[in-house]
Amino acid sequence: MRILMACSDVAQLGQHGPTASAVAALAKTLARLDHEVTIALPRHRSVTDSGLMLARRLKPIKLEVAEGTRKATLFDARLGPGVELLLLDVEDLFDRDGVHGENGEEYSDNAERYGLFCRALVEVVAKLESEGRGFDVVHAHDWSTALLLYLLAEGSNKGLEDIRKILTIHDGRKVGSFPASVLDAIGLDASHAGADRLGHEGGVSFLKGGVLSADAVVTMSSAYANALKTSDAGCGLQGSYAESDLSAVSHGIDYAMWSPSTDPLIAARYDAEDVGHKGSCKSALLADLDLPLDPERPLFVSFGPISAEAGSDQLADAVGLIEATDSLLIIAGDVEATGEESFENKLEQVALAHSESVRFLGSITEEMKHRLLAAADGVVFASSSERIDDTLRAAQRYGAAPIAYATTTVRDAIVDCDSHGDTGTGFLFDERSAEDMAGAVGRAVSLMRTTSWGRVRRRMMRLDVSWERAARRYARVYQPPSS
Repeated sequence: MRILMACSDVAQLGQHGPTASAVAALAKTLARLDHEVTIALPRHRSVTDSGLMLARRLKPIKLEVAEGTRKATLFDARLGPGVELLLLDVEDLFDRDGVHGENGEEYSDNAERYGLFCRALVEVVAKLESEGRGFDVVHAHDWSTALLLYLLAEGSNKGLEDIRKILTIHDGRKVGSFPASVLDAIGLDASHAGADRLGHEGGVSFLKGGVLSADAVVTMSSAYANALKTSDAGCGLQGSYAESDLSAVSHGIDYAMWSPSTDPLIAARYDAEDVGHKGSCKSALLADLDLPLDPERPLFVSFGPISAEAGSDQLADAVGLIEATDSLLIIAGDVEATGEESFENKLEQVALAHSESVRFLGSITEEMKHRLLAAADGVVFASSSERIDDTLRAAQRYGAAPIAYATTTVRDAIVDCDSHGDTGTGFLFDERSAEDMAGAVGRAVSLMRTTSWGRVRRRMMRLDVSWERAARRYARVYQPPSS
């Protein structure tokens, strides 16, 4: 099967968000299952800085818009064995530090940036189809590429009707909502703002176009799929979701990257059946960070992004309460990425005030992320996003219990541990508050100090959280109903 995956960014090219990681891992796994996979994304500045070898297509793509003609340049590359890359540069609209914005603010011209990207990609798909190298499936991710499915479904794109169109929604709160006036900038007439098309709350929504045009819409949990049909989670698109073919595929992690039994970046290797060397990983890290060398004292880690959405404010307020459980806490940012400055400053100051048991690391290396997971007894997740970060699944794989805010998707991914450790694969808290977060940490600490903890940790580490299982489910979604 020939598959085109369209996304705003992808891991290994300077980006480290949950969606970027998911796209890269899914593409590589599908390729191992003998599918032909191509990933299309904008040529961000981070792609150029990554050192990726690009081959430029000489003939630019011309896009007619209200004020004239815009040009897009196409580049080819490879992400790895079996995964091709198509990178589009639309007159330097993507030559910026961020993907969608910077310092917590979205770029004001995102509609133009991603609208023109999707239009240019339609031209690429049509050309490849005419050359006998077309795709069986086009798989878009989130609002930034949802418009691609809408444009492919438009009546003017003859010959593309048989392409199966799939949309994965990682975060349904971001609907790609813009004033209807943006249609001029991307070369679409006012009729596209109709209620049965892109029209949304007086403007337009790119995500709505994708939902209405997709042959199947995929979320990361069945509970979230149902929630999207309600006003709270649907963000105004609940009616469109009710009309779509919604399904769920729980995402996984790449075992080649995340496995404590083979990880070359950690101090000592271990697995679910023999976790003895996890203590060695913990001791080595504590020594490097000049924290007390007490193997019995629980160690918790929090990873970035450092932002309001990620719950950094609540975490800062919870530090003293977590310290009161006689635990150690390490607060880390993203891999090679800075967070929102105000939250970084606050967390750094709080860590200094509790320097005997807390460390703030800021941005970290990929090696340090692996070392932190191998050393940790638990990992705190306070994000309000419905996306499941691969760090949560990796934490379970490394025997570090997730202590997570109970979003709809998280509830499907984690079973809350009971007080005896007879059931459960993590610890949930229902309110995004310092008190609830610290309360969940306290429950974890209580269980970690009993003989039941080894059973809980082994249960987490034995979970099947591989991408292969998810990729096989996606392959079934890709098949037309008659297949």
